Amino acid sequence: HDAEQILVINSKTEQIRTISLDAVLDTPAKKSRRKWNGIIRCGTQLYCAPYTASSILMIDGETERLRTISVGSEEEEKGERKWAGIANYDSKLFFCPANASSVMVFNTKNESVYHIPLSSLIL
Repeated sequence: HDAEQILVINSKTEQIRTISLDAVLDTPAKKSRRKWNGIIRCGTQLYCAPYTASSILMIDGETERLRTISVGSEEEEKGERKWAGIANYDSKLFFCPANASSVMVFNTKNESVYHIPLSSLIL
């Protein structure tokens, strides 16, 4: 949650190392706590759910290049404990809301983001 690095464990060699988040974190974000919560693999990419971060963290599993993907509007980027946990179905990632008012859906094929409001799910 609070780290400024990603822990990498090579399961074959059992070597441990880190990848710095400096490339994707500005100074205020470095000081924030619980930036991302939950990680999932889809193809060669890894995706982390924005908990207090304002974007999805994407990690290229082959090159280890990091980048962020906007979650949509400014309103959706604000707040804490937004999404925690991710499910993968076909080429779509579904981000489970913690305090967010929607399920966030990320299409990995065209990198589009849309939201399913929780109010539309309540019977």
